[in-house]
Amino acid sequence: MNCDTVYIMGHHFGDLDSIGSSAGLAGAVKLLGKEVFIAVDEKKNLALQLIDLIRSHSDERLFISPSEAAARISDRDVLIVTDTHNKDFIESKELYNNAKTVVVIDHHRKTVNYIDDAVIFHHEPYASSASEMVTELIQYFQFEN
Repeated sequence: MNCDTVYIMGHHFGDLDSIGSSAGLAGAVKLLGKEVFIAVDEKKNLALQLIDLIRSHSDERLFISPSEAAARISDRDVLIVTDTHNKDFIESKELYNNAKTVVVIDHHRKTVNYIDDAVIFHHEPYASSASEMVTELIQYFQFEN
């Protein structure tokens, strides 16, 4: 709640779980009254139909390029990485390197080159997907009436 803007990104060549978990989290963050963006390379993405579907149901600009997100992120913002915890697989190393505060939500088995500077590292290898993890996390959000 102390941040200005939340940026969310998954792994490169994003799939339904990467985009779905990012979108679910973005919806919850919006309900908290925060500005939120999902950084995604649409030229290298496997879930364009989902992105188009989400766009068709919203007038707000949610998806931005990783380079735009990297240029915009400030020290008062948070980066949430979904569906990967490996620095070699994230959508944008530049965005990650520019972020002061990083949160990770992932269900894959832990690998060697994991994000080791996250303030929260929510890792559940027994979950079937990052989308499942986000769905479970949202119940703990405290939305104002």
